Amino acid sequence: LARERSLASFTPRHLTHLLDGSAEHTERVEAVRRILDREPLLDKSASYHLDHEGQYLRALKVMERVRALREEHRWSAGDMNIVWQEIYEGVPSLLNDDLFLKTLRDQATDEQQKNWIPLAKNWAILGCYAQTEMGHGSNVRGIETTATYLPATDELELNTPSLSSIKWWPGALGKTANVAIVFAQLVLADGTRAGVFPFMLQLRSFVDHTLLPGVETGDIGPKIGFNGVDNGYLALRSVRIPRANMLQRHNELTRSGELRRRSQMDQRLVYVTLLYARVNIVAGASTALAQGSTIAVRYSIVRRQFGQDGSTTTESPVLDHQSQQHRVLTPVSEAYAFHFTGQRMLQLYHRLVSAGLAADEAKSLLAESHATASALKAYVTDVTSGSLEQMRRACGGHGYSRFSGMPDLLGMYVQNNTVEGENHVMAQQAGKSRVLIKRYQQLQSSGHGAETTTDYRYMLPVTTEQLEADRCTAMRADEIRDPRVYLHAFERRAAHHIGMLHRRLSQGAPFAECHVDVERIVRAHAELYAVYSFVEALYPHANTWTSASADMTPAANIAPPVHSVLRRLCDLFALSRLVANLGDHLEASYLQSTHGPLARAAVRRLLQELRPDAVALVDAFNIPDRRLGSALGRWDGRVYEAMAAMAQAGPLNRTDVTTGYQ
Repeated sequence: LARERSLASFTPRHLTHLLDGSAEHTERVEAVRRILDREPLLDKSASYHLDHEGQYLRALKVMERVRALREEHRWSAGDMNIVWQEIYEGVPSLLNDDLFLKTLRDQATDEQQKNWIPLAKNWAILGCYAQTEMGHGSNVRGIETTATYLPATDELELNTPSLSSIKWWPGALGKTANVAIVFAQLVLADGTRAGVFPFMLQLRSFVDHTLLPGVETGDIGPKIGFNGVDNGYLALRSVRIPRANMLQRHNELTRSGELRRRSQMDQRLVYVTLLYARVNIVAGASTALAQGSTIAVRYSIVRRQFGQDGSTTTESPVLDHQSQQHRVLTPVSEAYAFHFTGQRMLQLYHRLVSAGLAADEAKSLLAESHATASALKAYVTDVTSGSLEQMRRACGGHGYSRFSGMPDLLGMYVQNNTVEGENHVMAQQAGKSRVLIKRYQQLQSSGHGAETTTDYRYMLPVTTEQLEADRCTAMRADEIRDPRVYLHAFERRAAHHIGMLHRRLSQGAPFAECHVDVERIVRAHAELYAVYSFVEALYPHANTWTSASADMTPAANIAPPVHSVLRRLCDLFALSRLVANLGDHLEASYLQSTHGPLARAAVRRLLQELRPDAVALVDAFNIPDRRLGSALGRWDGRVYEAMAAMAQAGPLNRTDVTTGYQ
């Protein structure tokens, strides 16, 4: 590994600073890291032999130790974000500190916030978010849990009337949380169902943590990953709460039992929490890929197997083999692509919530943001899950061992395909809201796009003659590596398929019979956004990409050697995705059949060019060994010594003859 680091064409530290946003932020991360590295409890590999209960109990100890460190070092909210990123494990308090508190801020009245938020921030109460039921997930309107108003006592009675209505899956609900925000159908005194609303419910005694009457909770059992968190179930039998426990920032339930809307609600308030969660999921994909590729690249250097050109005497690092380069370096390019995609989405989020945004602009931007965030959430989690499994396999037999760190990373990550909206539902949501279709129709009708964002200008109308004349002229592999060429190919692909779907719907096809086509256009839109985000980060002045005169001035904040290697990664990401979906691109007619071999040749060349920088590219992610929890991904490359030591320390090896022999 030391020899590989000496071959790098750039300084990894410069790239680390770019990823972190500044050298100062990198220094702050590493200051927090030095404190965490002194904590034996945070050695992730120590959990590999634990059963489900053991992992949960360890997570509680991590919670308590982090709380003590927070008080000792007076860590800020920003510091705590660094802490949890550095620990990179699921612990029950994350649900309280994130979704529970966020819901209170968004949905509770000022008076309710004054009462509850300080308690939650200090862990005087530990909350969870109880929405999903045994029989209802994405379809929130179908929730069966009821909250019936009783005017005689000015209370609400909560019930889970059937097995399918039991809350199932909420994190921290099983054993940790003592309060929950429960989503239920509000039933008015006359029996009218007014819709689904959130209610604050105490689950357990604040004195001895025992369950309150009518409340039954428990852990739902081991999962693929995230087993430090007690995902739980909740059954309610005639549990009464004060009317004041209904979160009433936007709606008021009066003493007489009348439901009133307090004011005309800014629609941004409904979606910004979802948007922020999805932005974090996009950024989180980059983090997971960075961790997985760090393990896979380093191990691919240490591991030697077979010789080049059929040599039987000298073994080569497996990363010298082209197939391994393709399996490992392509996910590295995805990690960087999704980093810049997440950054761009975060900028969009901040613009959307800015106070000075005009109402009309806010409405248009909200619709576009919601569609793009839903599309990206489904796209990046699907790609990332596949690439993590690909890298696990690329680690050979050792990748099957938990000591590699890969199974736990994969198990922890794949939940993102389901949380915050199952991926197929997300795709349909982006399509069913008709944002993409409506924007396409508007632009086709108006013939201009000044009022839309850059991300949607690919939908502008073109004539048949223009389409016929608009053909890719690349004749060599290096020509198809031009961002103006491949980005236009992604634009034409997305525009073609959304146009095809628009025609089907215009001809009367039921939306329910177009779901597969919807998923195709959503993926095309998301992939275009990811490619555009990477290209824009490198060339921020080139906002007319389909023009040959686009300004190709490199970003001033990126050192030339770093810019060069990022450009190669950008090309690899774009062209790998193009090759993977070549059929869709050929349908759009910008590319012809001759361009497939050119794109594949460009990918092969890019793998060769990136090979000397492979270790430096993952070193730039700046992930410590403690967080990796991997024998294979160690900074020092002492892979086999670490694997042997971990195995020998296992509980089954404490005795020569196992107790089971008797």
